[in-house]
Amino acid sequence: MEQLAGEFKASVTLFNREVRQGYLINFDPKTQRLALRNDTDEIKYFDVPKIICLTFDSTIDSPIIPAKEHLEEMIINTVTGDQFHVLVAPSRPHDLGIFCFSKDDDPKKSYYYFYKHGIRTLEQPAPIGQILSMDNNISDNDVERALDTQKILKKKQLGDILVDTHGVDQKEVEKAVTTQKRERKPIGEILIEAGMIKDDDLQQALEEQSKNRSLKIGQVLLKMGIVTEEEIASALAKKFNMKLIDLKDHIINPELIELFDINLLLRFQLLPISSTEDTLTVANADPMNFEAFDAIRFQSTKHIIEVLATPTQIQHILSEYVGAKDNADDGEDWLIVERIDDDKDESGDNEAIEIKAAEAQPIVRLVNKMLSNAIQQGASDIHVLPQAKKLLLLYRINGDLKQMMVLEKWVQRRMVSRIKLLSGMNIAEHRMTQDGRMMVRTEENVVEFRVSCIPNAYGESIVMRVLDKEVAANMETLGVSQRDRMALNRMIRKPFGLILATGPTGSGKSTTLFALVQSIIDLPVHILTIEDPVESEIKGANQIQVNTKIGFTFASILRNVLRHDPDVIMVGEMRDPETTSIGIEAALTGHLMLSTLHTNSAVDTIIRLQDLGIPNYLLAPALQGIISQNLLKRLCDQCKKPIEDQDDEIYGILDAVGYKRPTSLYAPGKCDQCNQTGFSGRIMAYEFLEVTDAVRQAIHDGKIGTELQNVAESEGMVPKAKHALSLAESGVICRDDLFKLLI
Repeated sequence: MEQLAGEFKASVTLFNREVRQGYLINFDPKTQRLALRNDTDEIKYFDVPKIICLTFDSTIDSPIIPAKEHLEEMIINTVTGDQFHVLVAPSRPHDLGIFCFSKDDDPKKSYYYFYKHGIRTLEQPAPIGQILSMDNNISDNDVERALDTQKILKKKQLGDILVDTHGVDQKEVEKAVTTQKRERKPIGEILIEAGMIKDDDLQQALEEQSKNRSLKIGQVLLKMGIVTEEEIASALAKKFNMKLIDLKDHIINPELIELFDINLLLRFQLLPISSTEDTLTVANADPMNFEAFDAIRFQSTKHIIEVLATPTQIQHILSEYVGAKDNADDGEDWLIVERIDDDKDESGDNEAIEIKAAEAQPIVRLVNKMLSNAIQQGASDIHVLPQAKKLLLLYRINGDLKQMMVLEKWVQRRMVSRIKLLSGMNIAEHRMTQDGRMMVRTEENVVEFRVSCIPNAYGESIVMRVLDKEVAANMETLGVSQRDRMALNRMIRKPFGLILATGPTGSGKSTTLFALVQSIIDLPVHILTIEDPVESEIKGANQIQVNTKIGFTFASILRNVLRHDPDVIMVGEMRDPETTSIGIEAALTGHLMLSTLHTNSAVDTIIRLQDLGIPNYLLAPALQGIISQNLLKRLCDQCKKPIEDQDDEIYGILDAVGYKRPTSLYAPGKCDQCNQTGFSGRIMAYEFLEVTDAVRQAIHDGKIGTELQNVAESEGMVPKAKHALSLAESGVICRDDLFKLLI
């Protein structure tokens, strides 16, 4: 048989371990069906999902084979339990598989292409002990002592010790050795890799294990406090190139657990956490246990994706869902969810069916977990976003939207119904937008969620704004300078006038106003707020909730509360000419008004008020001050790093606007303290326009734009961009956030 143009001499290894040889016709990794011509010129076709790997003739000279320089040594463990010691070409990554050479002394190295669906783990050849040493979990001396112990164990295997000292049946030892060969790990090495400990520690662990044969050596080492679960898991994740996850940050699809034998899951410490049409993601505590992998693979027709988690977390979740652990600590027992709006109609038959589905225990747990995770991680918004074949769960943390979980499509309708039910919405209505609220009581405080539901192409999209009912803030913690705090304290104690907080949505405007109100709460004044919704509880204030469904709007409430003898009125937003006009009138007739507007700068606020119909001759005497703000991510102090590039384009922008170049700027790093994000909380960049006599005259004269800006700066206003520059130079915010404010 002759090799034809475009063909490759190769062998195909299938999932049933059969190997077929011949000439591969026009190989392309993206091809979903391969053709192999055998010795009799017969062509056989193979579906790619049934193929583990391809082995090419070592004499092939083809552009598909990468150069042999700069190869990385790896161990490939296939899903069938076979192991290959290979050299991988990291410069030739491929979405569907991996190109590599066999690692041996033969100059004619076999060339492989492994499909990713055939690979169970990509193992680093470095021993666990070396990895633990690099992570500073143990010292180099500990590693040396452990290697000495390993040599002793190789001379006398643990099985021999058990036979000699504990009367273990020889057949049991032989069975263990068979399993050990499957794992391709000497027993001594497995013991060493469990912790890479001192000689004395290992001997003590073996003595402890001899007292209780049911305990694994790893459990003994953990019990002795020599290593932690997290240290072992981190080392295993690096060794086997597996993703290490914290199950506390994941929402588990509960019905997946019910698809498997719970005793099998408990025995092998396996937890199915999510699935798609073709894949099943399983959290595993022991990547070296091929028996566990086979057990789960044989019970599912889907491709298994393994991730690593600690045994304690897996056991806790399994116990939580099946009641296998007495007195299990349910992580959401402290979470009490209450519906606020009770004025909806009674449910009909269809709605009753949806309510029943929404109140199923797995869905209740799922939604509770979603809410508790959002509160614990400090999220400001929760997004439940339907897609064509999946459901995305996202949190907005520190201003950034982060995908937290991909849920299966079957969860969507039930999860949305559960949220709508708790929020007081009509769960039988799927074609119209709806708004609602729910309240969550935790051990520490009360958190309210403002919920919006909008139909989209694939279902109903939910966005939940997190409103902390007991948020504590003052002007100092917000980052307002002492000079501006003194000016604001003078304003808030005046008996009349208008103070505005402006900025984009989510910039903390309401929090700023709450901080101002809190500063005078002890004074003998009647404070009245009009909000939609009531975001934070202010003790001693008269807080009123807007209800547009019954005509209880900002304007209608404001007209009536002027006869309610208030001293201070806080209006959530001046969103229309009527509300703005009444507010200005109140500010001129002996009431102190506080409100918000959506504008980008203090000077732009003047233009916005004029657009809402307020003439300059009323605006000038009514306005006391404007604070325009943006929330920026605060850099983590532990991992932030200075920027060395002095030719960065941001310096040119600073020169163009006339700002002095900073001595240093910073970029985010990654560390455990900030959960690898580089940021920790947020801080306010702001500009504060105090309406002095000169500013008031400029407003009265109709000055706007650059003219008014120049007057404001001459009266002491520090532009927002300049304040952000000082924050960036001191390492509080990053270079990128400064850049956004400058352009």
